[in-house]
Amino acid sequence: LETLTRENPTDADAWRLLGEWESGLGRYPAALAAFEKSRQINPADKQARVKSAQVKLLAGDSASAIAELDAIVKSNTNDDSLQAEVVLVLHHLKSNAPDKALRTVDAALQKSPNSPLLHNLKGMVLRSSANIE
Repeated sequence: LETLTRENPTDADAWRLLGEWESGLGRYPAALAAFEKSRQINPADKQARVKSAQVKLLAGDSASAIAELDAIVKSNTNDDSLQAEVVLVLHHLKSNAPDKALRTVDAALQKSPNSPLLHNLKGMVLRSSANIE
């Protein structure tokens, strides 16, 4: 992938793939740099934005990541918003904040009431809440 980005430095998809690869290897600074490069080339690439926020969560930069994800959700483009909402719900669950997770998934269900993914996620949140109480 590094060769691909070197040979095609203006290919946003190649940079996003490199970011995903680096993230999978736990090389978060390199992943963030690749996602940033992808976003510079194609500012409309919401996938790179969501992936970048996920890496920030993994790297421990929760405040920045949550702000980024909230901004994506507010932009209200359904597919990207859904991805961001799922990441937020999972983050809230991992952080033992089922109340925030439930509010987030309920808001997502208002926009996408027929989403099986969101209904399954809500079930996870409710089960998690029952286990915490």
